[in-house]
Amino acid sequence: MKIRKTLGAIVALAGIGLFSIMPNRVIADETAFLSFKSQYVAPAGYIFSKNPVTYASLTTSKNDFYGFLGANFGSKEGLNEIDGIVGYNKNLGKAKLDIAAGAYKLHNFGKDDSNDRFFEFWGTLSFPGIANPRIKLLQNAYPEINSSHNGRDIEFGLNYKKENFAADLAVHYNDEYFRNRTGFSAAQLSAN
Repeated sequence: MKIRKTLGAIVALAGIGLFSIMPNRVIADETAFLSFKSQYVAPAGYIFSKNPVTYASLTTSKNDFYGFLGANFGSKEGLNEIDGIVGYNKNLGKAKLDIAAGAYKLHNFGKDDSNDRFFEFWGTLSFPGIANPRIKLLQNAYPEINSSHNGRDIEFGLNYKKENFAADLAVHYNDEYFRNRTGFSAAQLSAN
């Protein structure tokens, strides 16, 4: 029941916020996304769930601002994460800046200490071109558990898109972000 109230509040606030900033008769760009994964692995390599998961999301954007609402469903846990993100994208000459803040509610992950809420703040600087290099600095904050979990992640990435093909490579330098150590934590390659 509590998770339903949290989801309802996030959806209501996101809807009210988005409609309050839009001029009359102007519709924002919206994108819905659904992904299926064999297990749930956070970007820095931390495994939240070894079971198959489904992630559904909705993004809306207008005038360089965007909002994102996502939900993760584990095959054994059911609804186990709700994400709400607001951000701002801006072209800066040959570079692109993205700054955002996210609020996350984790639920039903078993004995792990991740049955809580946390926040993340990040900035990404990318350089559009053939390989689209980027650097992303991320800081997380846990109001419910000890400060040793308030870590940082630095992502170095490349992204290539051409017609119906896209590939992304990301390497993460982790400073106690979901881990109790500092160093390179994960490399990810995706294609679709």
